[in-house]
Amino acid sequence: MSTRRPPTPTSPEASAEAKPKAKPKSKRGGINPWVPNQHGAWAMLILPLLIGFILGLRMSPAPFQSPRTLVLLLSIAATWILGYFMFFAFDLWFKARSPQRKRRYRTPMLTYGSLVAGFGLLTLALRWQMVLWVFFFLPLVTWAFIEVVRRQPRSLSSGISTTLASSLMIPVMVSAATMPLPEFLSFQPLELLAATVAVALYFVGTIPYVKTLIREKGNPAYLKLSFFYHLAALLIVAAFSLWLMAGGRFLVSGVLLIGLFSWCLYRTRKIPALAAQNPRAWTPKRVGVWEMPPTLVLGIACVLCL
Repeated sequence: MSTRRPPTPTSPEASAEAKPKAKPKSKRGGINPWVPNQHGAWAMLILPLLIGFILGLRMSPAPFQSPRTLVLLLSIAATWILGYFMFFAFDLWFKARSPQRKRRYRTPMLTYGSLVAGFGLLTLALRWQMVLWVFFFLPLVTWAFIEVVRRQPRSLSSGISTTLASSLMIPVMVSAATMPLPEFLSFQPLELLAATVAVALYFVGTIPYVKTLIREKGNPAYLKLSFFYHLAALLIVAAFSLWLMAGGRFLVSGVLLIGLFSWCLYRTRKIPALAAQNPRAWTPKRVGVWEMPPTLVLGIACVLCL
């Protein structure tokens, strides 16, 4: 004869513990508007600036004897980085629908905007000729804002425009450190132009390549675009490098860049094939980690271009 134990009373706390815990609700609108979360953009944002900073100091007659030059370079760097922060906050503010989120994103947008204006005015006060670069940046930055308004901030054209603008930071920094007004918008010596072109070609190429691994995985059109773009980029870089190397210049940088762009062409077929075999393994984080060595090689090649 089986006996059945009567149910024992439990406290509310015990009952709560016995119940399966509900999954915590994810924060809606949890993006921090003060710190951009597009980690893949950091290399594109910082590397050309750093290359230009180093080349500018190397080409300047006496950079450390002129505090004005150092302040100018740091002011330009602050304007560029804070400008990206403002753009990121503007993107969040524009896409937000609720008044609460609008208010939340408005503060960093206006704060960064004020800082950009302040450092921009400081830059012009130190060297007014820097305003000439506005004619190069204005159409590129304007198009990026237009794509945000069209709700396509990650479009191919938006990525290309922001990447080209970032690549221009190399001659901007060098011109700020070294060049008088008559030579202000020139890309002399030619090694400077080669470095700028290489950086632009590399980072523009990462846009269709990364899309073949994440947003456009398995899309044959993007696979072809990525392959033929990198083929053209390799031919351009090889021709430019061999031309300079024939004159006894650009030797180390030329070898590094030709090797780098050869790898970039190879990976347009190899890496998407590996990602197709094991899609879960190729997360955005892993894609970013694999981009670190070639980005490092690019930076070294450009810094050694002179």
